Amino acid sequence: RPIEPRDIAGIIRDSEQYVDLRQELMRPSIANERDTDLLNALKTLLDPIERMRNCVAHNRRPSARIRQNYATTRPQLEELLDSYLAELSAPP
Repeated sequence: RPIEPRDIAGIIRDSEQYVDLRQELMRPSIANERDTDLLNALKTLLDPIERMRNCVAHNRRPSARIRQNYATTRPQLEELLDSYLAELSAPP
């Protein structure tokens, strides 16, 4: 997320040297490329999940297409998250 003006005072207070302050202000929101890949994949996979959630939340019967898309997408989403979490928990 972008740095909000209200966060700047805390960043200045916590930075002991100008170099630290500059690095904190200039760093990208997401530094790890794997995190970026995960977020991009989630954008694609979450749409069918959200459509099913919306039906459930509003007590509506999902269409056959929504049920099929959910059934196809859910295992892909679980596999993506499992592999991401496995990488995080693997020793360096």
